[in-house]
Amino acid sequence: MSENDFTFLIGSPVDKENLICEIYYKDEMLAEISHESQEFIIEIYPPEINKWWTFPLLEFQEALEYAKNHLIGKK
Repeated sequence: MSENDFTFLIGSPVDKENLICEIYYKDEMLAEISHESQEFIIEIYPPEINKWWTFPLLEFQEALEYAKNHLIGKK
């Protein structure tokens, strides 16, 4: 995974009980992963500039797994 393309931010929003992990792609927010119930939830945000996102599938899968592992404390 290219560390320059995907970045991650762990946060604790006031409207949620548990931590969230924001995923950014090239400095633009792509998604938010939360664990408010028994399953992980992903919210995907539309890109501001283009009509869709384009990036390698494997890198996106790795980014999601990385974010999930950070939420559960498994680094």
